[in-house]
Amino acid sequence: MKFLGHCKRKGAEPYHLFTVLGEHFIFDTTGCRFYKIDELTSDLLLLCLALPISQAKNILIASGKYARQEIYPVVKEIKYLSKYGLFETIDTYIDLRKVKVDFQSKNFDQLQEIQLLLAENCNLACEYCYCAVTRDMPENGLMPISVVKDSIDLAMRHPNKDLTILLFGGEPLLNKPAVDFVIKYSQEQAVIHDKDMHYSITTNATLLDDKINQYLTDYNFGLMVSLDGPREIHDAQCPTKAGTGSFDIAAENIKKLMKLRPVGVRATLTHPMPNLSVIVDFFKDFGFNTMIIGASINRNDATSSVDFTEEDMNDFVLQSGQELPQIIEDLSQDKMSAYFPGERWFNAIKNNQITSNVFLHNCGAGVAINAIDSKGNLYPCVKFAGMNSWIIGSLADGRDDQKVKEIWFNFQKAIKEHCGKCWAYPVCHGPCLWDIALQNGQCKFDDFNCKYIKKRIEEAAYLYFQTKIKSEMKEKPNSLPESGIEFICEK
Repeated sequence: MKFLGHCKRKGAEPYHLFTVLGEHFIFDTTGCRFYKIDELTSDLLLLCLALPISQAKNILIASGKYARQEIYPVVKEIKYLSKYGLFETIDTYIDLRKVKVDFQSKNFDQLQEIQLLLAENCNLACEYCYCAVTRDMPENGLMPISVVKDSIDLAMRHPNKDLTILLFGGEPLLNKPAVDFVIKYSQEQAVIHDKDMHYSITTNATLLDDKINQYLTDYNFGLMVSLDGPREIHDAQCPTKAGTGSFDIAAENIKKLMKLRPVGVRATLTHPMPNLSVIVDFFKDFGFNTMIIGASINRNDATSSVDFTEEDMNDFVLQSGQELPQIIEDLSQDKMSAYFPGERWFNAIKNNQITSNVFLHNCGAGVAINAIDSKGNLYPCVKFAGMNSWIIGSLADGRDDQKVKEIWFNFQKAIKEHCGKCWAYPVCHGPCLWDIALQNGQCKFDDFNCKYIKKRIEEAAYLYFQTKIKSEMKEKPNSLPESGIEFICEK
């Protein structure tokens, strides 16, 4: 078998080699499979990216690093896998002609979540807030009850039995009468329309009270509170509009809520990159059961002075990787780690959900999800609220499904030349729509976040292999994993 090398091929490399904590892996970009491999196999496959396998074998023998009798079985294994497409390359994962045809028959009557912008203003002045640099329409304050009612009525008319209502802002708890109405009216309508209701909220926690806490507990809200770390970090990033710190009141309210139910936290890191372990340890000690820690990265046409630099992102990748031993320890005890940035991709590998199929939309924005502002305008999701070019309809006139299709087709065009030839596409399926959105309603690819995502995917494969080995060792205590090439997951 002869393989001519990556430089003479147009598409993605036939496979992606990587190492995590001294363990070697390969991802087959055509078969969409991860393998655990040993160092010898990794060295040989690295040579095969540029050379025929016979020549690669001879170079490895001449290096003296491995004995001939070690190399020959590996060459045999690789030749076997070559019959199943290991050395095949794709031109691109994304076929725009097929995407266009598929959109024509796409059923968009699948609304599962409405996101209500209950308050377009906020009582804090977070220095990284995307609203100030994104919205080109004026803030309209609080959402009227009439708009809340019409929004819920819209959702009730759709056929899905499960319905989620996300309460968002600004700070949604500035509009507590609307929160009260959402619960009472949606529960009443759910009985009439036979819906199973679910609720979610993102709040800065400064306005929590006993009544809200009871709602969050009784109706099992999906809950994320915004807290950026210890007092000195949080107060520097999230002062009140008056310029005072907001940590103490938020922390007091969160502790009170924690007596009733588990609470998750969403933290934003800003330039310069802080010490991640300090923040993770602080959140664990505080009592959060889950944590999402992200970087301040605004869209490329609406940047902020505290957005991450490339150096910050490299540091974030490095520091996140240092949390792997704790995640392994948690997984070995059959529990999910509170800080698990690669959980999404770990589950994709675990559940054999890796596929080269093109997702017409890689999230529910505009399709399963509609965001609604105080004027009754519809958007793909809440992050687009206030952006005139991204309005996709209104409560009065309905959703413009054709515009939603155009948005997602423009998304596919924007990512095709990048994601379409990237080894990670079958796992991540492209960036967040908002991350590559432009103010004018178009999309422009930005790979700033790609390095972080790819590293988390590699670590997810490593973590799954570790849990797989630990599970096998429990079943067969005296067995050891074989070297060479081993499936992590199989399609």
